[in-house]
Amino acid sequence: CSNKIDDKATEYFAQALKVNNTLSYISLRRNKIGDQGAENLARMIPFNRNLMTLNLRYNDIGNRGASYLVKALMLNSSLIRLNLMYNQNTTSDADWNGMKYEKLEANDKKRKKLFLAILNSDKKNSWKCSTLAVTGLPRAGKSSTVRSLLNKSFNELWSPTEGMKISECEVSKSNCWKHCRENENKYSSRFAMRILIQDKQYCAYPVAIPSNDTESDSGLIGGSERHTSISTSVADKDLEMNSETAAESSKQTQEPASGEDDINEHRPTIIDKENDTQLTKLLGNFDEDEYMNVKRQVDGHHFRIMDRGGQSTSDSTRNISTHSTPAGMYLLIFDLRQFRDQDTEAMRSVSVLLKSIKSCAPAARILLVGTFMADINQEKELSLVNKAITQLINADHNNSQIVHNTDEQLSFFPIDNKGSLGIPNVRKKIERIVHKDKSLRKQVSMKWIALLDLILSKKSDSVSYLSFLEVKDLAKAHVEINCSVELEEALKLFHNRGMISYVTSTEAVKGLVILDPQWLLDSISKIVRHDGFLYDFNRNEIDNIGLADDLRMLSEKALVSRDFLEYVW
Repeated sequence: CSNKIDDKATEYFAQALKVNNTLSYISLRRNKIGDQGAENLARMIPFNRNLMTLNLRYNDIGNRGASYLVKALMLNSSLIRLNLMYNQNTTSDADWNGMKYEKLEANDKKRKKLFLAILNSDKKNSWKCSTLAVTGLPRAGKSSTVRSLLNKSFNELWSPTEGMKISECEVSKSNCWKHCRENENKYSSRFAMRILIQDKQYCAYPVAIPSNDTESDSGLIGGSERHTSISTSVADKDLEMNSETAAESSKQTQEPASGEDDINEHRPTIIDKENDTQLTKLLGNFDEDEYMNVKRQVDGHHFRIMDRGGQSTSDSTRNISTHSTPAGMYLLIFDLRQFRDQDTEAMRSVSVLLKSIKSCAPAARILLVGTFMADINQEKELSLVNKAITQLINADHNNSQIVHNTDEQLSFFPIDNKGSLGIPNVRKKIERIVHKDKSLRKQVSMKWIALLDLILSKKSDSVSYLSFLEVKDLAKAHVEINCSVELEEALKLFHNRGMISYVTSTEAVKGLVILDPQWLLDSISKIVRHDGFLYDFNRNEIDNIGLADDLRMLSEKALVSRDFLEYVW
């Protein structure tokens, strides 16, 4: 905005936007655009399938220019906001103004109908979501490493993580790591939005959604057909200008964070009662802000980062064994200074953790990450540490899971969380591994992701797991998954991506879908202890239910009865 763009400049600008498939918000407010400039921009509108908002406030556009824009809008299916306020009497023509509002609302309503139709469908897409498990030695900086990966500042007073802490992270195609809140009840919405954005079937909204509405869709379906033919013509002419070039040459294309640019002309809010199904009520309705976030990161990746805290090696080992995924990635954090000083206990502990990961997650890739790099002499001492790590890795003949630091010719990745030293290299390696992971290209059903949100919605302070039968009832009632084999496959996928814990090989938890991994850790800690102290059970309750002898047997002989296990778990 306010870049003195005139009618001549809009000609070049419009040519670029014809083939731009990235920008969804453009503000050209407070410029010198007249009727000719509006006509130039109007020629772009039928071509562009991604633009959602075009702000032309405070220009010199008259009714003639506005009419060009509105006529072009009839051939577009993506625009939902066209702001022409504070121009030359452009708000006084009731005919084209009414047409504008009607078409913008039709576009918006059709998109929301498509979203809801996808949400209730069996459409498939790749699910770019994987697990990044962070484990390691006590006080080596596991939580600080997670914070560094998420672009958070170093905090020397940060308390060590107890149990397990889960963080959600979006990594964009431009390698930007963005921490986000845990997406409870959001996975299905984002998945449906990605289908809506990526699937060519929906790009120009050519699909007619059955409706009882009395309003006419005149121009929508026909406009889509013409839209497709025009786009082919544009491609043949090889009009190429990427979004980065357009954004660099025109600052006005940046989406505003707040303020006057956010103000749009008032239009009624559309409530689609037709698709207000029970599933929609459970999973949530269309969210405009979320849609914009998905659109910006549609080719990115979602990480579920598990900070597996532990004040001892046995803590970390138990965390790995109780909530491991066969695939994904592990960051094994150790203190470089301990290896520099030839600390045999630290070396033994890293060896134990490596064996635990390989045993519980045989398909996972492992990055050894050494912290406190600033305290290490860059040449001599790093070489000494690398020799020790290499010997430790080679001691196990099966070291195919280890990811080497090829950029620095090391067997590990040295970092320092105080200054984020080495963090970009770790991020880059993680992104490369994800890019090569063929399992993430597998097509996943929309029904499965909807089921995941339904399962996670049951989690509460009092509900840490569901039985398989409870999940089966959910699947049958809401997403029409009636086959137990398909349900098993879906649960295994959720387990592999770190969303739930579903282990069928262990009798104690077989038949349970565990929503809260910390509950499982706490339950096991009541029986399996490394500190020599028995868990502080409620003795009165134990006596009342007749398990006093069982508790005594556990504390004196380290033997546990089935009745006592059932009470604890």
